[in-house]
Amino acid sequence: MYNGVLRNLRAFIAAAITVIVALAIIELSVRSALSNDATADWDYKDFLATERDDHGRLVAEVNAIAASEARPSGSVFLVGGSTVREGLVPDPVIQEALDAHLGADAPTFHTLYSFDQSLAETARVVTNLPLTAGDTVVIGINPRRFSFGRLALANEAASSRLSLLDGSGLSAIADDQRVADALHASTDSYRAKLDDISSSRLFSPWDSLAVFEHRLFLRNWFEGRLSAATTQSWGNLTSLRLADVQWGSLIDLSLREVRQPIRYGFGAEALTDTKKDEIARIVAEERVPAYFEHADVDFALLAALADQVTSSGAELILLELPRSAASSNAYGPVWDDYDPRVDELAAAAGATRIDLRSLQFDDDEFFDLEHLLSAARPRLTDAVVDALLDVDLGLAS
Repeated sequence: MYNGVLRNLRAFIAAAITVIVALAIIELSVRSALSNDATADWDYKDFLATERDDHGRLVAEVNAIAASEARPSGSVFLVGGSTVREGLVPDPVIQEALDAHLGADAPTFHTLYSFDQSLAETARVVTNLPLTAGDTVVIGINPRRFSFGRLALANEAASSRLSLLDGSGLSAIADDQRVADALHASTDSYRAKLDDISSSRLFSPWDSLAVFEHRLFLRNWFEGRLSAATTQSWGNLTSLRLADVQWGSLIDLSLREVRQPIRYGFGAEALTDTKKDEIARIVAEERVPAYFEHADVDFALLAALADQVTSSGAELILLELPRSAASSNAYGPVWDDYDPRVDELAAAAGATRIDLRSLQFDDDEFFDLEHLLSAARPRLTDAVVDALLDVDLGLAS
C-alpha cells in the first residue's frame, strides 16, 4: 500500500512539475514576444490600425475627457459602433462646423466608437463620462446593436475589451430591475453565463483585464511613458503577484495626449456584389434570429442607461444612420418589432430619436451593407450636424 501511495505521489509531482514548466514557457514566450526588443521596430500605427484596436483608443479618449476641463457650453458625446467610425469625418472637422454655426456657444464634440460595440460596452463608456446639465449623449442604434444580449453583458464583467474603464456604473445598470427581469426570462441566465466564462479561463487575471487587447496601453508601458506606480502594478499583474498590484494605478492619465492616427478600418473600395450578397445572407440567417433572441436584454440595458443619462441632467439622442437597401431588406423581419420599441423607449426616457435611414445613398457608396466609403462621409456628416442643430437641446442659437 505504501509503495502504491508513493508511486501515485511521484506521478502527481511529475504532472505538477510538467504543468508548471509549461506555464513558465508560455509566460516567457509572451514576455519575449512583447519585450522592448521585440516591439522596437513596430510602427506606432501598428497599435491602432485594426478594428480590435478601437478599444485601446476608446479607453484613452474617455480617460482624456475625464481628465480635462469641460467647456462651459457643454459637450456632445456620440457613442456607437463601426458605422459611426466609418460614416463620419474626424471630430475636428465636425467641431469646426459646430463652431461656425454656434460660435462661442458651441459644445465640444467627441465620437466614442469601437468595432462591434455592444450596448453593454456603450453603458461602460457612458457611465465613465463626467455628464452634467448642458451635455448631450448621442447613442448610435441599429438592430445589430440589440443582438448581443446576456453574453456581452457577462463578458463585460469577466473579460471586457474596455476593462481599463471603471465598471461600477455598468454594474449598477446590470442590477436594474428591468435588466434583471429580461435576463431571468432569457434561456440562459446571466449569472450562469458569467460563471461559465470565469471558470473557463486559464489566465483569468490577464484575461479579465484584457491585457493583450490593449496593445496601445502596453506600448506606452514598454516605452516608459507611464508613471512608476502604473508600470510597477502592471509588472506585478503580469507576473501574477496580485497581492502587490495597486489596482487603482492601472489606469494612467498620461494617455490623455494619445490620439488615434488612423480612423477608418475598412477599405477604400466597395466589396463585390457576391461578397455583399454573402453578408446579406449572414444577416438574414444569423443576425435576425440573434436580434429576436437578445433584444429584450439589450432594450432593457438601453432603457436603464437612458435613465442614468437623463438623471445626470444631460440630454439623450438616439441616432439611426443610413443603410443600403440590401441591409434593410435582410433585416426585414425585425422592423415591425424594432421601430415601435425604439419609439417607446425614447418616449419613456424623454429622449429624441433622429432617424436618418431615409437619406439616399447608392449601394456602391457603401463598403459592405452599412459602412460608408470616404466620398459619402461628408454628406452624412452634414446631415448629422444639421439634425443635431435642429434638436432643441440648447445647441442652436
